[in-house]
Order: sequence, then structure tokens, then C-alpha cells
Amino acid sequence: PEMEYLRVRDRLIILKPPAFQLYRRFIDKKDSGSEDAIALVRSCVVHPSKEQFDSICEQYPVAPIACLEKVAILAGISQEKLGK
Repeated sequence: PEMEYLRVRDRLIILKPPAFQLYRRFIDKKDSGSEDAIALVRSCVVHPSKEQFDSICEQYPVAPIACLEKVAILAGISQEKLGK
């Protein structure tokens, strides 16, 4: 299956595509906030463990947002639309 990965400092994060229903709920929610974004991203984390991912997010607050961009790519958005 298709995966995306990124490094946040020295920590590797591997993500799988989001489940359709979870992604749709996230997009359809009018007032999606950081908790919703983190929940969506967390559902896609393959590596490290969820607990280690939470720890990375505590240490590096930008991690969930960086991961959300990768989740959007896995959901099918073209990278050109993300300015790449």
C-alpha cells in the first residue's frame, strides 16, 4: 500500500492513507480544529506507536500539521496544489 513518511527532527513518522469515512467526516465538519486534525493524522500513523507519536507532538507542535499535509497527499490531492 502507498505510504508517506516525514522526519520531524530526528524522529521518523510513517503514514498510511486515511479511511474514507474518517477523512470525509474531517472535511465535512464545519469547525474542524487541531484536535480533529490530530485525530485524523493519528488514525494514519503506522510508525511510531500512537504513544510515541503523541510524545513527538508534545515535543514538536508542528508535527501534526506537517503530517496533515502528507495525509492530504495520501487522500489524493495533487502535490501541485500544495505548492510543491
